[in-house]
Amino acid sequence: MVIAKVDADAERSLGERFEVKGFPTLKWFPKGSTSPEDYDGGRTADTIVSWVNGKTGLTRKIKKTPSAVVELTAANFDSIAMDPTKDVLVGFTAPWCGHWQVLRKKRTRDVKTDLLCTASHLFMQAK
Repeated sequence: MVIAKVDADAERSLGERFEVKGFPTLKWFPKGSTSPEDYDGGRTADTIVSWVNGKTGLTRKIKKTPSAVVELTAANFDSIAMDPTKDVLVGFTAPWCGHWQVLRKKRTRDVKTDLLCTASHLFMQAK
């Protein structure tokens, strides 16, 4: 099985050809077919994998990776954030923050570190 992506902004003709109306859009191209099926599953990694498993007969599971985010407090802040040998990205959050509340509604894992987990995950994938 292949997982692929198209920048439909740069490749507008492909977006038009396959009737992409919004982003993100997932399309399923079964073996031997030149006509895709619209993806009609959920938007979490688990629901996407479950949907693909149902289409292919595979039994894949999401591997949970430990968070690279360190919880900072007054007791450990200086020793970690001010370490002269490291670059450190620190997210200052508050449970009443609107962005925080959106994350809490959308995410299923530890919402205390979601914002930084997302940043950490994106950074690690960019290597």
